[in-house]
Amino acid sequence: MVRLTEEMRHALAENPGRPVYVEDADTRQQYVLLRADLYQQIQPLIDAGELTDEEMLAAAAVANKGPEGWDAAGMDVYDGPEYDAPGEER
Repeated sequence: MVRLTEEMRHALAENPGRPVYVEDADTRQQYVLLRADLYQQIQPLIDAGELTDEEMLAAAAVANKGPEGWDAAGMDVYDGPEYDAPGEER
């Protein structure tokens, strides 16, 4: 198992429950650090191969919500119609 660097630990602490994007300085390949319990929630969707739109939205919801979800401070900026899913009506 690879150990977290101090920089990674700090980034995870600043973004509890959210994915943290990291980049390999040599290859420029990007990776995502995600708590294991959150990854385990979406792993079946990933392992299933091709995902439906509904499954993709569910996986994104798990990955992108912090502990407070959409009720977190500052999330009200995403209440505008420009952030609605395609075909979603208010």
